[in-house]
Amino acid sequence: MIDSFKKNFLPFATSCIAFINSIVLTYSSWRSLLSGDYGVVLPFVLYLVGGGFSFVVCGVNLYKICKERKKYIKLENKDKINEYLLKFIETGGRTVILSHDLSWITPRVQSRMTDKAQKGDLIIFIPEENEISKELSSKGADIRYFGDLSTDSANNIIKSRFTIVQWDTHSARITYPKETHRRHINYEFIEGDPTMDVAQDLIRLLVAKVPRSK
Repeated sequence: MIDSFKKNFLPFATSCIAFINSIVLTYSSWRSLLSGDYGVVLPFVLYLVGGGFSFVVCGVNLYKICKERKKYIKLENKDKINEYLLKFIETGGRTVILSHDLSWITPRVQSRMTDKAQKGDLIIFIPEENEISKELSSKGADIRYFGDLSTDSANNIIKSRFTIVQWDTHSARITYPKETHRRHINYEFIEGDPTMDVAQDLIRLLVAKVPRSK
């Protein structure tokens, strides 16, 4: 993410300088035109076109910088958390959830997850079976229990908890929670970010090593 920021920042800064310079030269040429110096017509047009082009390049690189940045959402209470998660998983394509026990799932969220399960677009990894996982499995969800990967069930080897939408595509996004004593924050990353790469690799490994429940 830092390398991407540096890669896009230099063209952004250069285009900003070029844009400002074009504005100054365009204004100066315009003043000359108003004074009757028509010899600056061609430079005026060139400065104007150059300024417009620099503005477009500046905007494109600013968009790239903003897109590559890590996104985080502060969620004040459980209602906000559930609203955010519901909206996040409504994205089309396959959704992959790596969870401790799915205790955060509300009836509204479960209803949406059931829709995905029936379409074959829901994969869930949790340590052990519970009522929610059994219900979603009966609706067609791909449920996998990874508790056996560790000999100590109280200290499971998989500590990560996150949700990926549009998994294994170029449009994939990930959200993972961070709890503090003051607030709940969810971080989002997009395809191409190292965090996303590691998370997707972990899911591919779990798919290969953990069988689907029957």
